[in-house]
Amino acid sequence: MIVRFEPLTASHILAYYGEEQAYPIRGYAVLQDDKVAGVFGIYQDQGLDIVFCNVREDLWAKRNTRWGRRVMISGMRLVARMKNEEDPLYVYADDDAPNAEEWLEHFGFERLKGRAYIWH
Repeated sequence: MIVRFEPLTASHILAYYGEEQAYPIRGYAVLQDDKVAGVFGIYQDQGLDIVFCNVREDLWAKRNTRWGRRVMISGMRLVARMKNEEDPLYVYADDDAPNAEEWLEHFGFERLKGRAYIWH
């Protein structure tokens, strides 16, 4: 299985979600065999930088394999490059994503409250 990252474009968003997003996003598309299999990056909400990640279930299911961990680490490195040094990143651990909290803590996010996290 060949997976690669590309800078996120409006056409990636449309291919993945089936509609345009209402807010500006900067990030990357996850391409599997040249089809959009996921999107991740940062968007702003009320002046805060929010991290998001949405990937197809079949890819998320592989997150604990050697291959899956390498993809996750590569994705987090790309997010780290996009981060403004002075501003923290925020993220909400999705209720539908098993082990999301463990992964966030693994990458250094700190729990704020409930399923909300921050990364300095």
